Amino acid sequence: MIATFKQWFMLGLAIVCLIAGIATIWLPIPTGVPLLALGIFLLVAYSSSGRNWIRRTRKTWPFLDNKMAWIEDRAGKSIGRVLKTTRPFLRRKK
Repeated sequence: MIATFKQWFMLGLAIVCLIAGIATIWLPIPTGVPLLALGIFLLVAYSSSGRNWIRRTRKTWPFLDNKMAWIEDRAGKSIGRVLKTTRPFLRRKK
């Protein structure tokens, strides 16, 4: 029960971060991009359907895939490991 509550809480927090990031991305204070990044990280870490959605998006948009790969290499060990789970299957084999 506690594990499912934590997962639902984190998914709710991810959705709130994504919405707030989209709403504040055009403000002069750079809060939108970090909120979007946090929302995507939480979505990938706590949702298998979120991982699949990000994986399909990365496969469809090679530009986004290259940027995510750049972030994977420069992020911390745990964040990079979580983001690498969203690599498209063809790219994982390389």
